[in-house]
Amino acid sequence: MFSSASAVVEVLDGLEDRTRELDSGFHFFRFRSSILGTIMDSISLAQRFSTSRTPVREALIALERHDSLEIEPRRRPRVKSLTSDEVTEVYELRAVLHGLIAREVALRRSDDDLLLLEDSLQRMRDAGDTNDFFWSQVQFHDRAAGIARDATLKRVTYGLGLQVLRLRRTGIGIGDRRLRSLSDHERLLVAYRESDADLALALERSLVLAALTLLKRHERV
Repeated sequence: MFSSASAVVEVLDGLEDRTRELDSGFHFFRFRSSILGTIMDSISLAQRFSTSRTPVREALIALERHDSLEIEPRRRPRVKSLTSDEVTEVYELRAVLHGLIAREVALRRSDDDLLLLEDSLQRMRDAGDTNDFFWSQVQFHDRAAGIARDATLKRVTYGLGLQVLRLRRTGIGIGDRRLRSLSDHERLLVAYRESDADLALALERSLVLAALTLLKRHERV
């Protein structure tokens, strides 16, 4: 069973350098290997992040909206856990949604949009470690979702991605996945340049499903 507690840490640990580097719209935060327990204590979290309890509560409510927490009356928030089957369902749905985003990007992108995506891809090429690569890849897809100009699609896709955030980060570090991911994103950008919507859709779906296959092969889910 997979716990999304690390995703909670991501949100609560948010106002760091990543918010300066990435586009506005959705906030993405530095990955932390430490995982909190299944119970989220707002007092302890506020002390940990040197803030008041109000922003912590707001962050927890936001995570509940993304289906990462259960908040019951008069009980402390509890991190939701995903079974192996649920992880598979999330990844398969993400593959469909990311494919739709890719199709829209290929049809709608401007030359300026392509420059933004090229900038993110260059960051992936220049990444000094897996963590930097991962967040540069997150930026690439966040920018692509913005280019697609579908706020609902972007919001739903983000919420699903948050549920499996730790797995996504873990997968990039397995074997030669980082190199393969970079190659796939190079091809994806070519599809965007050529306005090849069908190819872009197929490549994006393949990217997400390949990540799931890798995690299963290495028994991470």
